[in-house]
Amino acid sequence: MSGQPCVFSCRMTVPSSLHRSLSTPCWRNILPPLPLLLICQLLIRRSAYLLRNPKFVKLFFFSFPAGSAGGADGLRPQHIHDLLMSREAGSEFLSALTAFDNLVLAGRCPSDVAPVFLGGRLLDLSKKSEGFRPIVIGFEKWPASVPTNSYGINHLKAYFYPHQLGVGTPGGCEAAVHAARRYLESLASDHVLVKLDFTNAFSSLNRRELLLSVYSRIPELYAYCQSAYRHSSCLFFGPYMVLSEECPQQGDPIGPLLFSNTIHPKLSSLESCLNLGYHFGWLSEEVAADIREITRTGASIGLSLNVDK
Repeated sequence: MSGQPCVFSCRMTVPSSLHRSLSTPCWRNILPPLPLLLICQLLIRRSAYLLRNPKFVKLFFFSFPAGSAGGADGLRPQHIHDLLMSREAGSEFLSALTAFDNLVLAGRCPSDVAPVFLGGRLLDLSKKSEGFRPIVIGFEKWPASVPTNSYGINHLKAYFYPHQLGVGTPGGCEAAVHAARRYLESLASDHVLVKLDFTNAFSSLNRRELLLSVYSRIPELYAYCQSAYRHSSCLFFGPYMVLSEECPQQGDPIGPLLFSNTIHPKLSSLESCLNLGYHFGWLSEEVAADIREITRTGASIGLSLNVDK
């Protein structure tokens, strides 16, 4: 993370800006239902992108480094590791863990436990500039988020290319930097290069637009994403609890994919000949028109330009 972040000191109250960043008015009643055809497909065939086998689940939990942090309940990957190594109950526990993992992947996490299970511990890091970066710590949903993220990236990497090179393109960020630098070095007198930044972009994205984008382009993942992000989840900040109702959670492996999928139609509709994320280069009139367009369309999904940058 850039901006030389540091951990905020312990507070006696939850900052109001943290509530504003993670909460939003209710929009859930206008989300599309899970497609009936998709439900039938998931029940009839054991799709490779959905169901995990015991071997995968075991290897996944064994991949966590020693000392990995736990979630809100204090459960750590090491605890799962030790239970899986039990001679008496390890095999039975692995079967139950695999079944529960597949239940979560299918979007069927019990509603009574989902707000806590899909939440986590909240850590806010101060930025060098004003503001903070809220990070959610909790590994419990990783067994579901990691395979869905892998499937989504493989499915959408050609869709993102060449405008978004940070998701699904190995070495893509470095290539984008070199391309922008080369463009700048040979910049014509009537051309400009502009770098835009949204204020707390990841923490401001509208969840309704996020879920509608999943529904539109990767419906296979809609059941899980709807389960994870349709309802409020509990984030524990010291002795306090904050309801997360907006944006993908920073710390969720599938978060960057969901963010990129939501903003991509806005990016791909722009006219600048150099269009790398939010780096635009072309004739000054066209770039100015693109800035006006991205300001307008960004506001429709909860994003606002940081004009100070």
